[in-house]
Amino acid sequence: MNYIKQLTEFWTWAKSSNAKPQYRMIYLALLEVNNGCGWKPVFRATYGEVMELAGLTSKTTYYSGLKFLEEAGLVRY
Repeated sequence: MNYIKQLTEFWTWAKSSNAKPQYRMIYLALLEVNNGCGWKPVFRATYGEVMELAGLTSKTTYYSGLKFLEEAGLVRY
């Protein structure tokens, strides 16, 4: 996987989406975790790790963000 390509595609999508900034941060945090894993097709990220990287404090926001990103076709969890 190409990190720059992923970021470019994400920002193209984000410009036309109604994604909340927190949801965008969740996606970027997940990209960072997967980058650290060496771009595995399937990887694990802990709730705490993503929350910290995304700067989130609300569990509700975290799970609604994952749902939003999944419905947008950006992640599967």
